[in-house]
Amino acid sequence: GQMFYSLSIAMGILITFGSYMKKDTSIEKSTENVEIFDTAIAIMAGLMIIPAVFAFSGGNAATLKSGPALMFITIPKVFANIGTAIGIVFFLLVLFAAVTSSIALTESAVSTFEDELHWSRKKSTVFMGIVMLLLGTLSCLGYGPLANFKILGMQFLDFFDFITNSVMMPIAAIATC
Repeated sequence: GQMFYSLSIAMGILITFGSYMKKDTSIEKSTENVEIFDTAIAIMAGLMIIPAVFAFSGGNAATLKSGPALMFITIPKVFANIGTAIGIVFFLLVLFAAVTSSIALTESAVSTFEDELHWSRKKSTVFMGIVMLLLGTLSCLGYGPLANFKILGMQFLDFFDFITNSVMMPIAAIATC
């Protein structure tokens, strides 16, 4: 998951961003920096989040389930016990990470539509914005009004998480190789 998602190996982001690099930039040095700092931050986050979740869950190991349930159900319970201000800062940082990741993912798709379908940048961006809005809305409503509607026994957000992380990313990585 770290390799596919965080380092964006299976999403074409590095290839897209690589096309914007200056000619004198060292690809090897940039890659080393991303690998080192991204992995170090992920390890530090894990060392902080996992013990907190475990402690505030009363030792229930099932609460350490990864994915959307950890982020949107278990972590808010931790912040309810240790302070709302810390929770607000945490989720603002998550929002910032989500927006920057969305921009990166959108750029890959937009550049593909520009190159392969010869669409204008504006048309490609508007189309991707609409697709993201529709899928994002389904994911948001999956634990609310659409909670009874399940795909393969999963809520929308869980289903999209499973499909993208466990199916599409490995296929894209193999296709890239």
